[in-house]
Amino acid sequence: MIDFFIEEKPIPKGRPKFRRVGQTVFPYTPPKTARWEELIANVAEAYAPEHPLKCAIEVRLDFLLLCPVSWSGRKRRQHHQQVHAQRPDIDNLVKAVLDGLSPDPNEPRKTLFLDDGQIARITAGKCWDMMREGVRIRVRPYQPHP
Repeated sequence: MIDFFIEEKPIPKGRPKFRRVGQTVFPYTPPKTARWEELIANVAEAYAPEHPLKCAIEVRLDFLLLCPVSWSGRKRRQHHQQVHAQRPDIDNLVKAVLDGLSPDPNEPRKTLFLDDGQIARITAGKCWDMMREGVRIRVRPYQPHP
């Protein structure tokens, strides 16, 4: 199993932006999202096996989001490690991480797997944390339950 934590504020996948050059319109990823995806790719490269996984894989993502500093100490303690049921939406957080983990054919680097089509199962959750924020990423070969 590949298991690592990225201690940075998780950024949800932003809507694509568009730029016009002459008569052609080009979509691009917002800079904030692009920086987050690049950080994920760089950290993942350090944990990548010698040869990328070629089998079906399972990905587990656990997002930690900081309790607001405006909350009282009591409220922060009450919410520590409790479910985070508000924005950012979990599907957009997951999309940004998966895009960061997915191999980019234009940028040769070590990756965890060959293609995001290999992902057979995704499990994701998000919770409050008093001390740190980030995402724990776990990737392993998928083993279906009987």
